[in-house]
Amino acid sequence: MKFELLRSFDGYKLTNLTKDLTAGLMVAIVAMPLSIALGIQSDSTLQAGLITAIVGGFFIAVFGGSRYSIGGPSATFVVVTVSYINNPAIGIPGIVIITMLAGVVLILFGLLRFGKALKFVPYPLVIGFTAGIGVILLVGQIKDFFGLTISGTISADFIPKLMSYFTHLNTFNIVSFVLGIITLAIIYLLPKINRKIPSVIIAIIIVTFISIGIKSILKDNVEIKTIGSTYGEINADINLMFSLNFSEVNFISLIMPIFTIAVLSALEGLMSATVAEGMTNRIYDPNAELIGHGIANIASGFFCGLPVTGALARTSVNITGGAKTPIAGISHSLILLLMFFILMPIMRYIPFCVLSAVLVKVAINMSRFKLVSKFAIFSIRDSIILMTSFLLTIFLGVLYGVTLGLLCAFIANIKNIIRGIKITNVPHKSSENLSYYRLDGALYFVSVVKVIDFVREKMLTTDEIVLDLIDIKTIDATSVERLAKYSKMFKESGKKLSLLNLNSFVRVRYEKAFKTLYFTWR
Repeated sequence: MKFELLRSFDGYKLTNLTKDLTAGLMVAIVAMPLSIALGIQSDSTLQAGLITAIVGGFFIAVFGGSRYSIGGPSATFVVVTVSYINNPAIGIPGIVIITMLAGVVLILFGLLRFGKALKFVPYPLVIGFTAGIGVILLVGQIKDFFGLTISGTISADFIPKLMSYFTHLNTFNIVSFVLGIITLAIIYLLPKINRKIPSVIIAIIIVTFISIGIKSILKDNVEIKTIGSTYGEINADINLMFSLNFSEVNFISLIMPIFTIAVLSALEGLMSATVAEGMTNRIYDPNAELIGHGIANIASGFFCGLPVTGALARTSVNITGGAKTPIAGISHSLILLLMFFILMPIMRYIPFCVLSAVLVKVAINMSRFKLVSKFAIFSIRDSIILMTSFLLTIFLGVLYGVTLGLLCAFIANIKNIIRGIKITNVPHKSSENLSYYRLDGALYFVSVVKVIDFVREKMLTTDEIVLDLIDIKTIDATSVERLAKYSKMFKESGKKLSLLNLNSFVRVRYEKAFKTLYFTWR
């Protein structure tokens, strides 16, 4: 098991430190407004989102198995934690216990070497449940984005929540809506001018000043809900779990949520680390990453934070910002801590519609409608897996979307499971440093793991591997995505993975759905 921080000190240079600190600053700038928005959206304390980013980001960087992962609160957890916090048998004290015990479960997952299990999760399922979460999060922003006034508790269930918004459209606030639109416009347009500009923080600053100006001119003639108008004075408070009252928590009701949070943290965290691996060609240790996530969740709960996982967007910012080691993740946490103490008092001026607009952007990114449509048309089997996970996530919950979606995937592939996959070496007389193998059987989300592990091992001693797919009669979307990803990784490292004799029907279906994915055809 390899903790990446310890490995990264070998040959560490001053130039690396500069790049790590710069990347950490960039990630902190992105993480601060997002963490505040996620904390508020989770119906937790205002400070909880930032505490989660600070503590979770630090411990995932120190104990994780990925060099680039950035930990913190996630939009994935929002739809789950809201229902838990609003449950009288759980509440905020219950969330703290759930987060810490989910951390213990994650450590056990790592010690039992469950990290590689993510390889056997179909990609359409992952796309389906994250798109479902994106839709739920998007619907959840209607109230603040449109400035609706709704008294009482809003149902956490999708349809009742949507109906309550429609029945209160008469409370629509045009000023909040316009401010939200301006925020979204800045967030989307600034990167087109310069991708290095932190568009989210710039949007929040500009629109907050606009709202202050409108309020000063129109005074009581306009209502703009802000953090301060709801929470009053904001202080940089750090609380420990001992300050909470656990007497009303029903501990039996925590059992299922503990495993839900643990599974979600593992899935999203390893997914984030896998994407980082694809962007950098640096292989991570999934079991160490799970242990890092476990420690981070225990620490977050101790400081009354929210569940922690690897954050894909912030991890991507870390990589594009030039990060070299986990010190970038540590510096991001320390910078956030400094910002927490300095900037928290002025957060009271930020309008809710602005934070809502930030989460609208997050929700749209999570929904990935274009990618959903590509997987939906790839094959009936992949479409069923995706839509099962998507719809169950929206209407029953994330755990149902993942578990029943996975069950659906295995049932739909019973014939392929029985058929299996066989890899045979085919001798050739080429003068190139090339290895030629023929595949026979079914190439689907389980068997492709065997193929990729085989190819990665052989790539250590050869420059090019050719896979002859003449005997492959079916290939699923997961296999296409993963073969494409590793083809790209090998190309960037000076190696080549080529495919030969792909069944014409399957090839047409692939090219129709995934023209942008990289392959070398022979």
